Amino acid sequence: MEVLSTIITSLALTTNPVPIVVDVQSATACIQDDCYPVLVGKNTPKGTFGLQLSTTPDPLYKGSVLAFKSDSTGTYAIHRVWNGKPSERRNQRLKGTVSDRLITNGCINASDDTYEIFKSHRKVIIK
Repeated sequence: MEVLSTIITSLALTTNPVPIVVDVQSATACIQDDCYPVLVGKNTPKGTFGLQLSTTPDPLYKGSVLAFKSDSTGTYAIHRVWNGKPSERRNQRLKGTVSDRLITNGCINASDDTYEIFKSHRKVIIK
């Protein structure tokens, strides 16, 4: 019982109840007053979703993603910038204009540092 209590306490300390708010039109993700540029897509799902920290063996995702929706087309997630097609220049686009940041197939891509901030959150609101 003590081990279970320790695990639950550990999870409570690492989970942040404040939602990440993603604005697709401005290609930003905010936690309260702190906003970060993100890459989004025209088909990024809108709504309120729980976030599930999931591991992945795919090296392009660097170990984990924050999955928020699955449907017949696949799984949508917040993850580090995906660089599977170098010609898309996603890292450079992240620093560009809003129109530069509209590139994904629906997932939300963040810089490595921003993703590390997002990993403790368990709710996303996408509008």
